[in-house]
Amino acid sequence: MPGEQPAQVQPLIGGGKIGQHVRDTDWAATPLGDYAGWPQSLRSALSLVLNSKGVAALCWGPQQWLLYNDAYSAALGDRHPWAFGRPMPEVLTDLAPMLGPQVAEVLATGRGFAIENLAMVMRRHGRDEPTIWTYNFSPIQGEGTGFAGVLLLATEMTQQKLADRAEQQVRTRLTTALQVAKLGAFDWCHAAGTVEVDARSRVIFGLPLHGAIREEDIFGRIAPKDRDRVQSEATMYARLEAPSEGLDPGRTVEFSYDVVHPDGSLHSVESNGQVVQAPDGTYRVVGTFNDVTDLRCAQKVLQEQKASLEQQVAQRTIERDLLFGIFETTDVMIMACGLDYTILAINKANADEFERIYGVRPKVGDNMLDLLDDQPEHQAQVREGWGQGLTGGEITIIEDYGDPARARPDYEVRFRPLWNERGERIGCYQFVTDVTERLRDQAKLAQMQEALRQSQKMEAVGQLTGGLAHDFNNLLTGISGSLEILSARVAQGRTKDLERFIAAAEGAAGRAAALTHRLLAFSRRQTLAPQPTDVNRLMAGMEELIRRTVGPSVVLEVVGPEGLWPTLIDPNQLENALLNLSINARDAMPEGGRLTIETANMWLDERAAGERDLAAGPYISLCVTDTGTGMTPEVVERAFDPFFTTKPLGQGTGLGLSMIHGFVRQSGGQVHIHSRLGQGSTMCLYLPRHLGAADATEKVPVPTQVPRAEAGQTVLVVDDEPTVRMLILEVLEELGYAGLEAEDGAAGLHILRSDARIDLLVSDVGLPGGMNGRQMADAARALRPTLKVLFITGYAENAVLSHGHLEPGMRVLTKPFALEALASRIKELTSDR
Repeated sequence: MPGEQPAQVQPLIGGGKIGQHVRDTDWAATPLGDYAGWPQSLRSALSLVLNSKGVAALCWGPQQWLLYNDAYSAALGDRHPWAFGRPMPEVLTDLAPMLGPQVAEVLATGRGFAIENLAMVMRRHGRDEPTIWTYNFSPIQGEGTGFAGVLLLATEMTQQKLADRAEQQVRTRLTTALQVAKLGAFDWCHAAGTVEVDARSRVIFGLPLHGAIREEDIFGRIAPKDRDRVQSEATMYARLEAPSEGLDPGRTVEFSYDVVHPDGSLHSVESNGQVVQAPDGTYRVVGTFNDVTDLRCAQKVLQEQKASLEQQVAQRTIERDLLFGIFETTDVMIMACGLDYTILAINKANADEFERIYGVRPKVGDNMLDLLDDQPEHQAQVREGWGQGLTGGEITIIEDYGDPARARPDYEVRFRPLWNERGERIGCYQFVTDVTERLRDQAKLAQMQEALRQSQKMEAVGQLTGGLAHDFNNLLTGISGSLEILSARVAQGRTKDLERFIAAAEGAAGRAAALTHRLLAFSRRQTLAPQPTDVNRLMAGMEELIRRTVGPSVVLEVVGPEGLWPTLIDPNQLENALLNLSINARDAMPEGGRLTIETANMWLDERAAGERDLAAGPYISLCVTDTGTGMTPEVVERAFDPFFTTKPLGQGTGLGLSMIHGFVRQSGGQVHIHSRLGQGSTMCLYLPRHLGAADATEKVPVPTQVPRAEAGQTVLVVDDEPTVRMLILEVLEELGYAGLEAEDGAAGLHILRSDARIDLLVSDVGLPGGMNGRQMADAARALRPTLKVLFITGYAENAVLSHGHLEPGMRVLTKPFALEALASRIKELTSDR
């Protein structure tokens, strides 16, 4: 790398194995150049990295040369030592798409950042490994005024997170085990006079479910016949002060006694605890309470029923006969299997199906795997299916074979554990039910539900078309009626007071245009004018308007952090969306509340982006939060549906959120709702980051004085609507332009191929004849490279306008437009040569 060589270069000190590698390497033969010629900033930064105890690396220069320490080399795996001194994008091919832009941004802006617990997949030792990292990037000042490198300090959190997850799983399993076993937990410190119990313990002792519990509360519930004994012995353990007394910490404490509940009911309880020593030297007893009332009752009944060994044998015989009687009188296929796959019991229905599938008939005592020894594929199926039941708890599996011919039915397979008298798992039961008809009915129900959804969609379309017909008939009546009166008045020579009929026609036309724009926003086919936009600046410009709109009962808070990324968006549409969301928030707080509008930079990884139906990458968020009534999950699910509204009749059309959703999705973003009933709602707009500077919002100037054409300037107008061509040519004539016209792309291209002077092409986007306006303009540019083009359209086809990206010298004007705006745009394009 270039740099002035000082008179004397200090040698690199320390740095472990990598430091020795740096000292031993002939850097003059590498792209980095002789070590003596390295800038002092590079040598200092490298010394800092090599002597760091944690994982540290340096990305230097625009090429992002990767230099690192011993700890980083271990994290690289088998990519070290080849990776040292090579460009980072060449080394970390799996991570460079994410890290490369981050390093480049720090170099360009000089702003560092930190990321915590980021999950990423790294290629190490020939395989992909899921890892978790916490790291930060810091800029390094070069010899000049810019930044020459980026310092990376990282900590791999993979093992810690796995350990935390394992610990949480252990705690969850312990809690679950206690709940399943119906045990209560306690922690008793006699020295402090405190006892901590869980909810199950409170139920066992008949204590209140809330509030502090004392020693006397526990002992007071013990039946009088047991209280003195238990309290005396328990206190002796709890007062243990020295192991010399013969009761060492770790000794197990067990008690059995009766507990009297407030309603007078008697419960048998067993306590099992262990003596432990706290750090302050005091002793505690921790353990569990178990309500064994039912067990004691069952034992008593069992003892009464089994007075002798003969009675026990007779009882077991009766139970066995009953069990197999149930087996053989049901259509359910039942089998019991031991842990070694030996059949302990099987009914005829199951044996018949086993024989039909595998060609061999099983019986009690057979080993299923041995029966299928010559059928490895079926043996593997049995091992896989039964393996889940033999090692797990209660499991249900649906075997949906999807066989149209129904050669093999669809089954619901349930596995239930099988225990012996000592509570040891010795196998499991299998219950198999034919659910072919049930699945078929479910499929029919799904088809009916889909048909219902289609019907609802058609009903919505009917509402839309009916409403449009009604609204446009009203608007057309105002336009046509006004024009009819104007025509009659002019024919009669009555030119007085014509302005109000002209104003009526213009007003109706304006409302028709607004209605069309709302429908295009809902359908995501509106013409957008995306510009690099600073959303903070846009939000600040609207703050006073929003404050007046929501009224004094709503406290408005606007939070716009510095350094917000720009986004490519139509600022006018974004302003409308923000105002609409603010009005919705106000309506959700009829008694007043707090409205917060907040922006933020966000980097969405694959998981977070997938949850929002977006591609991973950088976004900005614009969130509107209220403290209002909130929404139910059902309302949130339908919030973006057209014509759906929770407002009273006449106070909402149900198109507002649909229009916002359509506009944001058309702009490459997404809208997400988080709401809880009674606690308010948050509406977040996620907009893609634009890699460039934000511009001021462009406004089409409306001139106070119509600009005139220069001598000889000619404009070609191509539109399939004669009325539109007539109006544009009329404007051109008024401005002094010479006008040419064509009704389709082919005719327009024919004129463009002639020698006629043409300073500007004005063309509709959608043209008949197989050639649209953009195709004609591109062909014309091949003949006339400097030709200026103005597209006029009612909506923007993405394929035609290249998703809003036009070439220099091209502009778009949306129908309907003011003729003054058309004149201004024509003058702008013909003057910019």
